[in-house]
Amino acid sequence: MVLYRCLLEARPPVQGIFLLRFLAGASFANPIFSGGAGVELWGGAALCVCATLSVYIINGVMDIEEDRVNGSSRPVASGKLTVGQATGVAVGLAVLSVACSFLLGG
Repeated sequence: MVLYRCLLEARPPVQGIFLLRFLAGASFANPIFSGGAGVELWGGAALCVCATLSVYIINGVMDIEEDRVNGSSRPVASGKLTVGQATGVAVGLAVLSVACSFLLGG
């Protein structure tokens, strides 16, 4: 449930747009649908999503007071997701994305 609420905090439609932007840019360097997409491309896409999820979750933690004043229904502002839970997931995603990017990039 914590991961699901973190995903909601990170605004799934926005994450989808970021992923499409990544894939559009990557397709110029390596045609995705011509069989040329390798582990680096798809791994990079997954790590890009992890990094942007982390940033959006931290944003929700940092803006908690403003979001509460504005009546936001996002999980951190509404109390459905604690600051500690959100921070833990965000840090985990950030570490995962940085560590795996070193492995992926050689």
